[in-house]
Amino acid sequence: MNKEMLNQAINEAPMFNGAPMDTLKKYLAECKTHRLQSGQVLIAPGEQNKFIYLVLSGSLSIHLDNQKSPSIRTVKVGGTVGELSLINSGKTSAYVISNNISNILIINRKSFWSIVNKMPIIARNLLEILSSWIVATDKTTLEHQRHIQELEGIALVDGLTGINNRRAFDNMLTRFLNRSTYGKHPLILIMIDVDYFKIYNDTHGHIGGDQALIALAATLRDTVRPGDFVYRYGGEEFAIILPNTRLKQCRNVAERVRQAVINTKIFMPDGSPLPSITISMGVAESILTENSEVDLKQRADKKLYEAKESGRNKFCM
Repeated sequence: MNKEMLNQAINEAPMFNGAPMDTLKKYLAECKTHRLQSGQVLIAPGEQNKFIYLVLSGSLSIHLDNQKSPSIRTVKVGGTVGELSLINSGKTSAYVISNNISNILIINRKSFWSIVNKMPIIARNLLEILSSWIVATDKTTLEHQRHIQELEGIALVDGLTGINNRRAFDNMLTRFLNRSTYGKHPLILIMIDVDYFKIYNDTHGHIGGDQALIALAATLRDTVRPGDFVYRYGGEEFAIILPNTRLKQCRNVAERVRQAVINTKIFMPDGSPLPSITISMGVAESILTENSEVDLKQRADKKLYEAKESGRNKFCM
């Protein structure tokens, strides 16, 4: 064993802080050392662990999910791994991998408890180490959860218009239909299509077309009632879900939306004006015995087709 390497590790080891060095070295001198190659797995999940490993040189990283998942902790010279599973005689729950060529000191269970019984301060140090590690792991887990939630939120938002997208629409429609069937509360689905959008796009370019869609999304969002939901379904198609609403209550909403779109001002990014647009809408009410979003959408699409075929800039229900 390299005594200089061992002395450095002991001096930097939080677990041995305050322990009598001469006594400690006597116990540790009986432990074996092991050399790890870069990328070598020292511990894998599900193993019965019987050792604590003290890093003498190099460094180790800990990974929760798999070997390629982000590291939750790096263990440098003086750091230890394997403490918790050795103490509770449980199985390991993470990967420990060597980041480079590393040397470790292997402390078996018998030697560890002999050291703790001889020097109780090590038990206190170890408690502090495990507490800080648990807190750090919880913070990392929460941070990962926050990132996941942010990504899920981004995945539900249309990148161009900033309103919810088709995926969000599908999820919400299913949820509201289930609630509608169970609670006997009808809902309205309005499918919307921009009139002659291809001509508009060809005439004013994709930037002009995008500006029209952005303006339309903002108008729909600002015009519907509180509690109604607006989505970009795809391309120039949009959708509105009106919970707890019947057809006779929807007529005023649909007309207000139609008029608002006609009066919406559209501008290029440089501020130059663009022509206004109109929309066609198909309106359908859920049937209490119907629990299929496909059926409801098909009926709304059929009414949308009628609106387009009968002159556009109108709604059919």
